[in-house]
Amino acid sequence: MRRVLLILALIPTAALAQPREYYGAIAFSPRSSAHGWSNDHPSGPDAEKAALANCRKFAKDCRALL
Repeated sequence: MRRVLLILALIPTAALAQPREYYGAIAFSPRSSAHGWSNDHPSGPDAEKAALANCRKFAKDCRALL
């Protein structure tokens, strides 16, 4: 009986949880075709920075695409 009450007590909490948005980005080097990507970042600028950092490991002229 305690288990049932515990489960019932947790259901409203799960139902009220708000979904979070996560961001991703792609970076590309037009000269060398190097690329980098990122996902699951809390903001668009954070995702873009990570994608550019990953691309810049291989090329200096990377640009963010998405």
